[in-house]
Amino acid sequence: MARQKKVLSSQEKAKRDLKIAESVYYTIGGFFLLVGFVFSILGVILLNPPQENFASSPLYLAEQAFFKAINWNTTFLNAGALLMVLSIIYFMIVFYIFSRKGDDLAKREHLKSHRQREIVFPQQAAMETTAEQVDDNKVNE
Repeated sequence: MARQKKVLSSQEKAKRDLKIAESVYYTIGGFFLLVGFVFSILGVILLNPPQENFASSPLYLAEQAFFKAINWNTTFLNAGALLMVLSIIYFMIVFYIFSRKGDDLAKREHLKSHRQREIVFPQQAAMETTAEQVDDNKVNE
């Protein structure tokens, strides 16, 4: 038996797409936060090296080779701290953007239901509109 696809309204599609996009962006930010955390841990380990043969330590050699390959003169500790700070700023920006988009979707949904009520019950919608205007005037004063 074939499974029937559920037909989604445009608002449901917009909500679904918003949730998917938000998950993708949070995953990207989480990846960079995790990489920054790992770099910071490796940097802390390199702060307290064993005294013998530090220059031939595999972790030290990996740090030197990695930052030489990307042509950046820093350490794991500094790079990890920078990545974590940048990913936290990224999270704040993504959270702000998606909270605004969610508010816009809710506002559109409310306006659509209000317009539908105006069509079905014109007098009641007019009374609700005047009541909302009175409430808005009280708030603005």
